[in-house]
Amino acid sequence: MLMPVHSPNRVSLLLICMALLFGLVLSGCSDEEEAQHVSAQPGERTLVLGAYSVVKDAMKEIIPAFQAEWKQQTGETIHFQESYEASGTQARAIAGGFEADVTLLAMEGDIDKLVRGGLVDAEWTVQPYGGMITRSIVVLGTREGNPKGIRDFEDLTRLTLRCSTLIRKHPAVRSGISMRSMAQV
Repeated sequence: MLMPVHSPNRVSLLLICMALLFGLVLSGCSDEEEAQHVSAQPGERTLVLGAYSVVKDAMKEIIPAFQAEWKQQTGETIHFQESYEASGTQARAIAGGFEADVTLLAMEGDIDKLVRGGLVDAEWTVQPYGGMITRSIVVLGTREGNPKGIRDFEDLTRLTLRCSTLIRKHPAVRSGISMRSMAQV
């Protein structure tokens, strides 16, 4: 069964992931020099978030919930400076010197650039949830009546099917593309 985008379970999962991610980031902010970089005033912190643009709407709900949870657990007020760009653009900015405390990127290749630059731990995939904050939903559509009996992706590997990928600019994704695959049966 598919979950709606804003289901309570999905929001809870995202909150847990963000809390773990931010907790890991904040645990590294303990020496005096670093603390001055992230602290506006005693009892306050500012984190710089560099994320891919698609998560911006979700972060409008996640960040305030995280701020409230952090305040309750630590007594600290946490502020965010947010930057949203296409995943590749964000990765290049960070690799080029944009000092993000936390980054959320859409493509593994973009994260790999930061690993090669020594900015992200090479073991990022062993973190909870494999280092991922979301899972994409893929839908298979068939002709009316499903004449070829397609039930799953394995069925698409049959030699009697021809598959093609259509790429088009998606209006909701700034500087990005969306891909749609179609089986011609």
